[in-house]
Amino acid sequence: MITDQIDRKLLNIIQADFPLSPEPYREIGDALGINEEDVLARLRNMIDNGLIRRLGGIFDSRMLGYHSTL
Repeated sequence: MITDQIDRKLLNIIQADFPLSPEPYREIGDALGINEEDVLARLRNMIDNGLIRRLGGIFDSRMLGYHSTL
């Protein structure tokens, strides 16, 4: 898959500085100079082509006060 400068910036944002807001993809688009629909289309393309395997939060359950058992 060929990526452009916007794709690379998008990957950096979702890995290091994903906005925690009601409209994160709009905010990402604003930062990149594209609209929300373009952000989502680019992410879908990267997922479909295997560049992104998973898009979701990772939480430290201990920091949140949860304890696991077997």
